Amino acid sequence: MKVTVCRGCCCGTIAKHPKVDHAGQVERLRAIGARVGATVRLADCLDACETSNVVVVQAPGSSRCGWAGCSPTPSWPTSRRG
Repeated sequence: MKVTVCRGCCCGTIAKHPKVDHAGQVERLRAIGARVGATVRLADCLDACETSNVVVVQAPGSSRCGWAGCSPTPSWPTSRRG
């Protein structure tokens, strides 16, 4: 599983989300990702600034992605489905 977190533009800044621990959010995603075998990477901009704090999830072997936005405290699937 690949997870891409929007961080380089306005989404991952204290200017837009002053109450969010952006570094802590990425650390939590990486820790949870490590438990389920996911790779977490940061993107400069995913071009969804009106939604903000976007996370894109891509299942292994799939060209399709799912995404979530406005998530100051992200959750993670506890199991992977093949």
